[in-house]
Amino acid sequence: NEKVTLVDDFSDEEGEEDVELESVPPKPSTYIGPFSKYCFLIPMAFVVTYPIEMWYLKLSNTTCALLIVFLFLINVVLINKDAIQDMNFMNEIEGNFLNSTMETFPRIDGVTQNMTFDDATRLNQMWNKFDLEMMIEPGCIQRTPKHSRWCDYELKGDEYKIAIFGNSYTKNHHKMFVQECKNRAYNITMDSERGCEPLAASPNDHSCVKKLSEFVEFMDSAKPDYAFIFTRFFAVADQFKDNNSSDLEHDRTFKEMKSQLNKFLPNIKKKLYILDSFPRANAGYISKVAADLKNGKKIEDISKTLLRPDGYERGRIRHAALVKECGDKCELIDYLPLFWNNSTNMYQYFDERGFSYFTSPNHLSAHGIELVRPIYNKICASLWYLSLSNINVSVLIIVLFILNVVLINKDAAQDQFFMKQISSNSTFKMDGVYENMTIEDAERMNNIWNKYDLLMMIEPECIKRTPNHNRWCDFKGENGEFKIALFGNSYTMNHHKMVIQECRKQSYNISMYSEKGCEPLAADPEDPNCVEKLNEFVEYIKNSNPDYAFMFTRFFIINEPFSNNNTDLEQDRTYLEMRKQLKQFLPFIKKKLYILDSIPRVIADNVDTIVKNLKSGKTIEEISKTLIESDGYERGRIRHSSLVKECGNKCELIDYLPLFWNKTINMVQYFDERGFSYFNSLYHLSPHGIEHVRPIYNKICSGLE
Repeated sequence: NEKVTLVDDFSDEEGEEDVELESVPPKPSTYIGPFSKYCFLIPMAFVVTYPIEMWYLKLSNTTCALLIVFLFLINVVLINKDAIQDMNFMNEIEGNFLNSTMETFPRIDGVTQNMTFDDATRLNQMWNKFDLEMMIEPGCIQRTPKHSRWCDYELKGDEYKIAIFGNSYTKNHHKMFVQECKNRAYNITMDSERGCEPLAASPNDHSCVKKLSEFVEFMDSAKPDYAFIFTRFFAVADQFKDNNSSDLEHDRTFKEMKSQLNKFLPNIKKKLYILDSFPRANAGYISKVAADLKNGKKIEDISKTLLRPDGYERGRIRHAALVKECGDKCELIDYLPLFWNNSTNMYQYFDERGFSYFTSPNHLSAHGIELVRPIYNKICASLWYLSLSNINVSVLIIVLFILNVVLINKDAAQDQFFMKQISSNSTFKMDGVYENMTIEDAERMNNIWNKYDLLMMIEPECIKRTPNHNRWCDFKGENGEFKIALFGNSYTMNHHKMVIQECRKQSYNISMYSEKGCEPLAADPEDPNCVEKLNEFVEYIKNSNPDYAFMFTRFFIINEPFSNNNTDLEQDRTYLEMRKQLKQFLPFIKKKLYILDSIPRVIADNVDTIVKNLKSGKTIEEISKTLIESDGYERGRIRHSSLVKECGNKCELIDYLPLFWNKTINMVQYFDERGFSYFNSLYHLSPHGIEHVRPIYNKICSGLE
């Protein structure tokens, strides 16, 4: 194994507290000596062994011989059970590859979708046990007797010669690499030097210092088209001189790396790929990963234990500077994005079932090799264009650029057409949904609604009323007899286009005030912005003095827990504030105030999964459970109900729950049977949702008098 220092989680020198023991007088001894034991054991031995002796003494010599042979064979099998299982495991892997085609390869790791935590424990042990043994690609022919580690794969490709070299990571990767590049290369040559890097060596490591010149000699002998350096870092991550990472020109390690690179490059015709540094794994913990996951330990906690802070960043700093100096002839291969977990915001060296990406000797496991395989598949598949002439590359770039422009703007053109179609026709359905549309149309439309959100809900020509309030504006009606005010949080903007379409004939003016994130009836005391907006809502209604007013809110504060968890609304701070606000609104509303009642929030992150789940065969009830958030909306409804009851005939609730309620599953359903969502991923009603609630406003507006 290479020079790996395993980090123990436990110290052998942990201190113990000195405890003063209280002196207790000994109890009288009840020990009566060994005689009592023998009195018991001798009869027991006789009872157990006598029947067996009487049985086998009656057997013939032939039967005794057969019994001895039989017991001997059972003994041999049991002793060699683990070896037999290991042999079967290795034979199974080799058999899979012998039966594979030139185009496809079975997974090196043998992992399948239906495997469990217990399978992960078993395979992790196998990968630790066999490590590089199961990564050997047969058929590498030793090139020269002088260098026993130099060997060549003669392949069926006819384009390139490729060299792979470095420390034991070369042997760790070579099987997968040969599989991916064998159809492009006629020769892949390899030099794997355990524990030594091609670009640098620690001065005190005389063996690796000597190997630096051998790596140069290997490249001089190979003269490949493409070369790949595979290394698990050692020297390239040594400490900077005076801990100064910005002064690489005086850094001994970086200067040695630059010197080595300058010796490699003249012998590489096209390009050198260098594997970048990444954190080592805590090798002693790898075997425990699957068991800890099975026992409920968090992924984040396991990752913290598994990752070793080992200065890998120094290697990345040096590599980045080296490749920058090298230019287009060098390129880094970076594994870190593959290991990054956005949820835990850290690197994760195992999958969700506990299959480890590393072995205890700190090589990539077979599962880790499969994780990084796509990188090499992409590189090997793209080698053809890397060899094009400058003229051909220029032509290709122009063609691809034109195609790219067309493809990039295809969706934009479709979206633009869609938006124009909506805005040019006031009677056009806002959602653009028709009866003959399919589940694929639902997926496309849901994406458009998420993308444009309120942009496709805007009714043009709202005239700003006053310079002091840039969110107050007026729409002209159609010579109707009423003035209408729409106000609230972003649900006002979400609904206003549809309400204007329905009420325009009955009104001569429709005024709007949409304040994002703030409700007209109540505010969180710790939110000074919304507290201030309460007065502005009152000022707006006073300034508008409408005949009818519509309050649109996606609830925030009105669903807050009751004060002291007491349902007595007379003691509830939020309700008292709602009552106070309402009393300030009502004198300036001539006829009636309509208030949108609370409904359960949608889980916005799951809106995108509706169509996918329908396609996979999930039931409407199963999908609905993933969309509904238990958010205390009932408290908002309790407060609204009591408030409107106090208000009397001048207030009325608008309730969406009956429209969304599915009596079959006995819960709300926020999408239709084809997957068109009633909400978007920003919590607003989608155009399809707006069309779903339109009949409510059609009835209200047609009945205004």
